[in-house]
Amino acid sequence: MDFVTLPRTNLKVSRICLGCWQMNGNNANINWDAQPYETSKACVDKCLELGINFFDTAEGYAGSEEILGRCLLGRRQDAIIATKFGFRDGIGTPAYSAVQIDEAITKSLRKLQTDYIDLLQAHFPSFISNTEEAITELKRQVSLGRIRSWGVCNFGPKNLKSLIDMGEIPVSNQIGYNLLWRSPEREVIPICKDKDIAVLAYSPLQQGLLSGNYMTLQDVPEGRRRGKLFAPTRTYLRVVGGENCLHQQGKGKTVCTNKDAPEGRRRGKLFAPTSTEKSRHGQPGCEPEMFEALHAMKDLCTKADVPMAKAALSWILQQEIRPVVIVGCSSPEQVVDNYNVMKITDELMHQLSLVTEKVKEKLGTTMDQWMHPDRCE
Repeated sequence: MDFVTLPRTNLKVSRICLGCWQMNGNNANINWDAQPYETSKACVDKCLELGINFFDTAEGYAGSEEILGRCLLGRRQDAIIATKFGFRDGIGTPAYSAVQIDEAITKSLRKLQTDYIDLLQAHFPSFISNTEEAITELKRQVSLGRIRSWGVCNFGPKNLKSLIDMGEIPVSNQIGYNLLWRSPEREVIPICKDKDIAVLAYSPLQQGLLSGNYMTLQDVPEGRRRGKLFAPTRTYLRVVGGENCLHQQGKGKTVCTNKDAPEGRRRGKLFAPTSTEKSRHGQPGCEPEMFEALHAMKDLCTKADVPMAKAALSWILQQEIRPVVIVGCSSPEQVVDNYNVMKITDELMHQLSLVTEKVKEKLGTTMDQWMHPDRCE
């Protein structure tokens, strides 16, 4: 297992981190199927057995902190725990005052059954009401030993520069980053590299899109169609291949109806606003570019005899900035599979970057996968 020490700390963390959002106490949600405690425990056990010592959770991941705390009972010293404040009341939670940050830490400590948090993160910039007050409070919490370090999540270039201008450098910035979501390369990653801020990359497989299992819109579950890669509602989709596509010819292009299309993964900015009724971004998405890239990636990986998911993880891990990759797992077998990541050739790295360039260009500078205007400035 490859490790990295988080900047300005003595926290030596594995570069594979277990994302714990799926630890939901057997209560399914829009993002994850129901996962019983026993499965979560087996995943944590397997992580520790393999040397994966980094676990990421949040107060906004309903039930996750409690379950992770149970899983680590008697083994707290073997784990590095990152959690977040924000979303205490779900979407629309207002910004936190210093008092509310203190209260959030108290609740997280109780749920995690620990007396310290290794890395506390602000889940989004909008959860900080007064930056100077929040930083003062976070430093106070470090001095009390309740947290060992503090970082941020989803901070864009403007957000980061505001901290830097105050003379404050977070330990880390947790951001969405993968082959289909490369907008951080424009400004955020250069800032992190220059100021020695660790990059914690979540959604490395873009909610499974980079697994090679979702090659047409029909393959993508509804809950994963709400981001900016997808259209907000469904009208048509230009298709590149796909045996299961329900296509028809019209106006010189191949189009795809949504008669049988599941909707859950079409809510991000990769998809157009017409892809799902539950998306919140209202942007056009980049479905044609995305599916074209997915087919090209699958062809490249087939020729290289490398599973597409492993290539996608390796592509992130082999970036110059040496990010930590946060991966959710629903079985100990998945933990092992992610642990056994393989090094890919420089040529494959280059080709994967090349075939996803159109998606990168279409997305532009947006950092927020789900909403517009961006919450990550």
